[in-house]
Amino acid sequence: MQQRRVPRSVFEEILDKVKRGEPEAGLTLCTAALADYPDDINLLGLLGMAQGDLGQFEQAEATLRQVIELAPGFAKPYEDLGTLLVRQRKAEEAIPLLQKAVRLDPKLDAAHFHLGRALAAVGQ
Repeated sequence: MQQRRVPRSVFEEILDKVKRGEPEAGLTLCTAALADYPDDINLLGLLGMAQGDLGQFEQAEATLRQVIELAPGFAKPYEDLGTLLVRQRKAEEAIPLLQKAVRLDPKLDAAHFHLGRALAAVGQ
């Protein structure tokens, strides 16, 4: 059975809010959209990003781990969770996640950058 996905226009509106530094608006829009599309991994990923931007680190980590569980071959949630952990100064936890993101999608420039930051933080 194929899962229903949020319309692209809704996803892009939420992404725009998160990227423009409006995580409260992104969180509100994500929560509303998830009522209709509860298993949309892209929405869940944006929710995790917005939660992290709002300092809701435990919720963000749980949300991003849920995305990884739902889509283990999708590189972006590994990157997002690794980045979140780097921001919290948890470099050792971030490294394997960022390494996985880079293996899954070598074109993720931010994953390479944050992996470098994490490795430097642990003296590698």
